[in-house]
Amino acid sequence: MPYLDTLITRIKDRSQWPDFDRPHYLGELNTIADEAYESNTVHGYLAALLIYHQLTEEALRLLLQYSEFFVQLNLAPIEIHFPIPEKAMFGRILEAAKASMEFENKKELLSLAQSINQGRIELVHGLTKQENPAAIGQKAQQVKKNFDAFFTLFAESQDWFLVCLKDIRKDQDWDELLAGE
Repeated sequence: MPYLDTLITRIKDRSQWPDFDRPHYLGELNTIADEAYESNTVHGYLAALLIYHQLTEEALRLLLQYSEFFVQLNLAPIEIHFPIPEKAMFGRILEAAKASMEFENKKELLSLAQSINQGRIELVHGLTKQENPAAIGQKAQQVKKNFDAFFTLFAESQDWFLVCLKDIRKDQDWDELLAGE
């Protein structure tokens, strides 16, 4: 299907807009992470930290998908892509998000994501350098605090994108654009 046909089909059908793959499972992972964190053990903190990091990465990836879709719609019928490799790691995704369009809470979200990533690096790669298990708990507490703040802002940003996309869908005569191609 040509680019414009695909784009118009996507904007007209809300189920084709960017979204998490398997959101129910991501919710389960978040619950597992919270339970692990609440165990107040070193292994619980580390398990929670790794899951929080992965969930943050998935949220950043979704924000990039929203950004790409938003820009594509606003430039239609001009074709544009912003490829992020499927196997891109956190740092690459974070850099792509920094270079993406402006959106609600962008600066704060990316700062929190960077802090979550830095906390993971410090704990995982510096595990043997911690003074004691309590120090691990303190670092994990900061990562959890940043993660919770990140997802509060993420929900606001996601809502912002969804409202923008809904307005774009409503305000543009997509059939006329396709006919004029």
